[in-house]
Amino acid sequence: RNVLLGLMNSAKYIKDGKVVKLPGEGGVLERATPVDIFPDIQLEGYANRDSTHYVDTYHIPEAHTIFRGTLRYPGFSSVALALLRLGLLSDSPVQRLQPGAASLAWKDLLAMLVSQTQARGPNLRLGLLSDAPVDLCGSPLDALAAHLQERLRYAPGERDAVYLHHSIGVEWANGSKETRHINLRQYGIPHGFTAMAQTVGIPTAIAAKMLLTGELTTRGIVTPTTSDIYTPILRKLKAEGIEATFSTEAA
Repeated sequence: RNVLLGLMNSAKYIKDGKVVKLPGEGGVLERATPVDIFPDIQLEGYANRDSTHYVDTYHIPEAHTIFRGTLRYPGFSSVALALLRLGLLSDSPVQRLQPGAASLAWKDLLAMLVSQTQARGPNLRLGLLSDAPVDLCGSPLDALAAHLQERLRYAPGERDAVYLHHSIGVEWANGSKETRHINLRQYGIPHGFTAMAQTVGIPTAIAAKMLLTGELTTRGIVTPTTSDIYTPILRKLKAEGIEATFSTEAA
């Protein structure tokens, strides 16, 4: 549900010293662009919520461009826009979708929504034009979330992947410039932990253990933006098979 709701977020970032604002309700998705970062896979990307606060988080007031984006497979944004325009991302209650209502097929729900919105969308290959019954969860968004949770479930032996990329422009005191790239690719283990579970759960477990053993002495609500926290965590992540690659090129 939250993933689908996030598709309607607005976004804000800094480019060439100016704040750029993108509207929600599809405005961000409409500006998705191809991303050619990894040589063996094509991706697309779009802005991810508010990037401007990183000025303070990382203490980089001199940075003139700060952009955080989301990477997805090509075509993701167009499918998400179709879902939005068909009314399937609406969390407003619909009487026909209330628990206890008469059974409703997905093709009939789609016909009903198209009639209301005059929208047109592609055959999404998500079973939305089938005779399968809709989960009566109260709203189109909740019905879709329940449907996709089953439809997109990993088959035995399938695995997920996490791709992360950072590009950092640097200008040294002598005037020379360079760009540093940090890439991370992590794959899920068939019949084991997903890449998402590894990259979220293991860093959290490492930090918890450091706290319990006294290796981490900072108290309160803190972020891993200081070297006393992130340096040992990165070292321990490497021992767990999670490691980024680094490269530098002249700007």
